[in-house]
Amino acid sequence: MSASAVRILVVGSLEEATSEMSHRLERHGWATHMVPTLREAQIVLQTIRLPLVLAAEKLDDGTGYELTKWATQQELTLMVGLQLTDTLLWLPVVEAGERSLGSRALNPIMLEGEIERLLSGMDEARMNGARQRPLKTSSGPVLKGEAMSGAERRKNATDSKPLIPPMRGVRKYAGAAASERATGTHGKQ
Repeated sequence: MSASAVRILVVGSLEEATSEMSHRLERHGWATHMVPTLREAQIVLQTIRLPLVLAAEKLDDGTGYELTKWATQQELTLMVGLQLTDTLLWLPVVEAGERSLGSRALNPIMLEGEIERLLSGMDEARMNGARQRPLKTSSGPVLKGEAMSGAERRKNATDSKPLIPPMRGVRKYAGAAASERATGTHGKQ
């Protein structure tokens, strides 16, 4: 296999937590680049477009959440690692340029699977001649209009309705319940 391409930026003191995963991902051709501070991460992101950023929550010069602006502007995926007693819990903050804080958290095993899916999809798109673009992870609900690029959404923002998340659970028609009460057929078959 050819030399691995650097595709993942790791920010903060996460070397111990991500080293095994980094070695496994490198076998697929996806290398990581590690920087210790927020400032160094911003310099790297100004010069190199990396599709995925993994950042520690607490850094020497700030927090991993401060990379949100960079990730949304460059349509990157940013995940912040929260240090728990014996492991890291990864929070998706930005997914392909869209803020997603509040989506499900990922344990280290789930994170590795999501990274493999994300980067495999990008590699497949590149091989098929499609434009390289970060893919969404499957960690949260899909909003109507998510398939459009950021520029398309801004262009269509004035002549389209706001994005509304899908309803969860069973949706009951209120008119049917009122009709049943009026006719006295509620619960009868």
